[in-house]
Amino acid sequence: ISNCMITGNYARYVSEGGAGVYCTNSRPVFINCMVTCNVGYEKGGGFAFVQSTATIANSVLAGNVAIYGDRGAAIYADQSNLMLINCTVADNGGPDAKYYSDASAVRCEDSTIQARNSIFWNGLMQEIWQTGGTLSLAYCDVGDAPTVVQGLWQGIGNIIADPCFVENGYWTENPYYGSQAVWVPGDYHLRTTG
Repeated sequence: ISNCMITGNYARYVSEGGAGVYCTNSRPVFINCMVTCNVGYEKGGGFAFVQSTATIANSVLAGNVAIYGDRGAAIYADQSNLMLINCTVADNGGPDAKYYSDASAVRCEDSTIQARNSIFWNGLMQEIWQTGGTLSLAYCDVGDAPTVVQGLWQGIGNIIADPCFVENGYWTENPYYGSQAVWVPGDYHLRTTG
């Protein structure tokens, strides 16, 4: 799937999430996609991968929410292999994410995640939460969340530095079901001057 916008979807009462995209026993590849403003239930607002092997490249995942916990607001992976290349994962999670100790932008359970040349920048919660499996990051900017990848981000060329987006997106209010919340899109290009 390439050059697509996956936006404004809701997955109500689906515990594995996947409001934007839900994949099970599959091998999807997403290239140059905008995945924004998707609201899942508890896990996987943007993507949910179950027993799958997925690649996401040159894509932006922003403003995705998994209400009632934000466990993998952008991506939830269970027993899967996930590769992110040149991606921006930013501003995912709702305002209530700070109340959940295991809230995260990316959540991997018994999964393998590899990320290269990507930005993880959310601020309200952990960038990546992993239970079981393996995590490999290289040349990534791993954000300013209270705990960065459970404090265990290692790898070649990884940094924690403000990526200086042109403008961050935001929700006008908490995007629970039935609310009048609106996602105000940001510009996730990097500023040329500081």
